[in-house]
Amino acid sequence: MRNYSRLSLVYCLQLFIVFGLGLYLYFFGQWNVQTNLLSLLPETQQNPQMQKAEQALFAKVEKQALVAIAGDEAMSAYQALNALLIKQKMVSLVSVTRPSVKQISDFYLPYRHNFLSRDYLTKIDDSTNVSSFIASQLTQVSDPFVNYTLADDPRLLLADYLKIELNTLINVEFTQGVPSVKYAGKQYLLLNIDLNSNGFSVKKSQKIASFLQNKFQEIKQKYQVDIIFSGAVFHTAASSRQAEHEISNFGVLSLFGVIFLLIFAFRTLKPLIYSLLVMLIAMVYGATAMLYFFEQIHLLTLVFATTLIGVVIDYCFHAFTYASTEHHKNKNLSKILTPLFLGFITTTLGYFTLFVSPLTLLSQVAVFMIFGLLGALMFVFFLLKNNCLTGMKLADKPLGWSKKITVLITPLTKKGGHILVAFSTALFVLLLFKPLSFNDDVRLLNSSPELLVKNEVKMAKILAYQKHQRVVLWSNSSETLLQQQEQLITRLKSNQTVLTINSVSGILPSAQKQYNMYQTILSAENNHKFDEGLAITGLTDPIEKFTPLTYDEILNSPMQSLIENYITTFYLDIDKAGNQIIGYVTWLDISGAPLNNDNLLMLASYSKSKIYDKANEISMALALYRHNLLLLLFVAVVVVALMMLGRYGIKNGFLGVITIVASATASLICSQIILYSLNIFNVLAVLLIFALAIDYVIFYQEQGVQPHNLLALFLSAASSILVFGMLSFSITPAVQSFGLTVMFGIVFIVFFAPLTTCFQRHNI
Repeated sequence: MRNYSRLSLVYCLQLFIVFGLGLYLYFFGQWNVQTNLLSLLPETQQNPQMQKAEQALFAKVEKQALVAIAGDEAMSAYQALNALLIKQKMVSLVSVTRPSVKQISDFYLPYRHNFLSRDYLTKIDDSTNVSSFIASQLTQVSDPFVNYTLADDPRLLLADYLKIELNTLINVEFTQGVPSVKYAGKQYLLLNIDLNSNGFSVKKSQKIASFLQNKFQEIKQKYQVDIIFSGAVFHTAASSRQAEHEISNFGVLSLFGVIFLLIFAFRTLKPLIYSLLVMLIAMVYGATAMLYFFEQIHLLTLVFATTLIGVVIDYCFHAFTYASTEHHKNKNLSKILTPLFLGFITTTLGYFTLFVSPLTLLSQVAVFMIFGLLGALMFVFFLLKNNCLTGMKLADKPLGWSKKITVLITPLTKKGGHILVAFSTALFVLLLFKPLSFNDDVRLLNSSPELLVKNEVKMAKILAYQKHQRVVLWSNSSETLLQQQEQLITRLKSNQTVLTINSVSGILPSAQKQYNMYQTILSAENNHKFDEGLAITGLTDPIEKFTPLTYDEILNSPMQSLIENYITTFYLDIDKAGNQIIGYVTWLDISGAPLNNDNLLMLASYSKSKIYDKANEISMALALYRHNLLLLLFVAVVVVALMMLGRYGIKNGFLGVITIVASATASLICSQIILYSLNIFNVLAVLLIFALAIDYVIFYQEQGVQPHNLLALFLSAASSILVFGMLSFSITPAVQSFGLTVMFGIVFIVFFAPLTTCFQRHNI
């Protein structure tokens, strides 16, 4: 008894430490909750520099929302919404102003001899063509570029160049100073909103999204206009509300379900109180570990964490039913401690495979569950060793039912081998005719409301981005980046002449290209190709020493807002002296046709450029990870087989393996019937099924088909089916797929696990 007292003291001390650490981390830890689905998914196989470049280039998108307004009163609605938002601290309006032609012309005039359009280039070797071109431009009195540049650039090189490049690059019109675009016969006024918080911050996102949507609805009803809105903040708010709703509902319903099972089985308060304590301790252990290991905790982790109730209560059911048997009175604790410990080890191994997965969500869930189960197991051991469960008694009715079920299934267990082989054969034949079908498209995991999805699609159509492709490229200097961009555009168009490519290269050519154009113009000047044209204008313009327009200069010019949309800097590395190395990244907007195989292969060979298609990248990463998981499942089957064969012999071990594999396979088939196709979360569910199924087989192999054991396993299965079954009603596809497959797996293992004892003697 003295040893038990010392163990009790040690246990209470560590429990106090865990609770204290948990409280400290909760109130003072640097953790926060997020809902960004992309943060959960596996990292793509691109180099770190490219990842940094992409994040820098598109980081602003997370903190912005875009609104498009159309209708007869669109301008009034725009002004009213603008007036409402400008007073709010939660958001700020992004000023989208197009510099005037005079501002643009004045900025570019000092570099006028560095620019030459393709059309002008075809004429520059013929003085007659040059003079005709200049004469034709002079007749276009309405062309503002001609008017503002003629006095300083009588060759009209700059006016021709800017008119072509700016019209190509800027597809947004300005209506009364407001940016707008035309789509389907309607003029949409555009309002860009900058959120004064992270676009994926949960509480702020909900507050901002609710405020904005309420204002949109007010403006829409008052002015009878069409309002389309898009942005990460709306998806974050919707998914976080749904997750919070599911956490509360699933958790409460699971708890009530478990309480009902406890009352049904024991009819006293003692097991209920101990069970609630076990669940509380498990939650504290799991939460403390998760707060310790992770700073960013995803809301979906908390949804999955509700399943801890269904797994932890298994320990209680087994311990309580054991305490009501003669073994407990005889102090034969090995009858319960051994299977409990083996079950914990196998379940932990199952969750550990999730911990090492590249999906952050599953790593967080695994940590929560492993430490939660550890806390529960230690407390149950504490109760058993200190005789806290003495006097525990099962209710007569459930025990009576268990005895009747034992009588019914005992004859079946004698033919268990034949039944399991027949069932496995049927599954094999079914898979031959209808193989499992997996769809790794990450877009299928989207749980956003239909309205938000439709808004995103329509906004893409309004802005003409729906069929466009983006190519991202980076370098460690702005000049190198601009040269690489020009070379890439040339190669893309040489492979596909139908492509339309918008890029920053038009308004900011590389210094090398500017120098080449300067030399061409200087050569034409020296060969008197401009003399006739200049005679028409009666003006002179001596060509001075070459001075290039650089990225730093244009960044502090009226073209700043346009340049920042196409080029940005990012932290690349640190040199040997400890100085930061800055990288430069830009993107090309490609339309006209999908990139052909030649261009795709060419882009794949560029280490510093790639097609920006995040959804496809993540889908490919999911497919690769799923294949790796299937290999892991095969390894798991081998390990389980060796363990079963080693402990329970060839016959019983073989039946145990068949039962686990057949139950997992049947769960996937049933899930596919309901979901039509499977995804990675169904495969991950199979790993957990393996871990849980081993527990059932172990308890039957260790304790046989006895009424008390059967009742404990049935109660465990009922609680697990209740918890995981609730996840199958989740709106979030990942949660639904996981819960549905685990639920089916448990149902099958409940029916088939007793059959693994066919080579044992059955005493009722």
